[in-house]
Amino acid sequence: LDEKVRTRSKDIEELLKQKDEFITQIGHDLKTPLTPLLSILPVLRKKEEDPKRIEYLDMAIRNASQIHDILINIIHLARLNKSYFPNTGTVLPIHQMIEEIVINFEPEILKKRILVDYRIPADLWIRINPIDFDTIFENLLDNAIKCSFTGGTITFEGEKIEDSIIIRIRDTGVGLLPMQKDQVFEKFYKGDSSRHDGKSYGLGLSITQKIVEKYGGMIKVESEGSNLGAVFILTFPNRMEHDI
Repeated sequence: LDEKVRTRSKDIEELLKQKDEFITQIGHDLKTPLTPLLSILPVLRKKEEDPKRIEYLDMAIRNASQIHDILINIIHLARLNKSYFPNTGTVLPIHQMIEEIVINFEPEILKKRILVDYRIPADLWIRINPIDFDTIFENLLDNAIKCSFTGGTITFEGEKIEDSIIIRIRDTGVGLLPMQKDQVFEKFYKGDSSRHDGKSYGLGLSITQKIVEKYGGMIKVESEGSNLGAVFILTFPNRMEHDI
């Protein structure tokens, strides 16, 4: 019986591996033709003068961008479901890395007139793959912006406590109900559409949680309730002196 169970388990693992590889491959194949579209459409839109055609081009750009974002998230999920994970990292300055990410979101931040506050020591570092770091904080910042009210504040905090590195991203936005705090990290969970701008696909926070946990860390969210903001708290083991 034990041998049958082991054989069956191996078969299931192989099927899951094939599934993830298939999703990754088809994701890349679908993303490839979108890349030139996302480059060409804005150029055509800039040269167009007819209002109706501009409307159509704006719609095409918006939809192509949404499909591209969905594919990127699906590829991330498939990669994170694999049994292996890169076990090396680079020592990164947290404050500087987050500032660079925020710059990429300036149009959305300015549109909502959001104040970004940094409370991270300049000498606080973390050992992590730079791509994974960017993915984590791009997803968290994107979520904070979408859930923020116009004129709100997003605050980044960081500190080292004993053998842990703690990073918080705090917003003054729509907040969370108690039942939602246990659901926000589920795949495809979007919550009440009236509480954000509707451009979320419910994958970003799930991906973020998986990456954090792969590094031996944990992430949780706290909120005092509806319209009282939220804070995402990330805890990483301090591995500055060791390889991950």
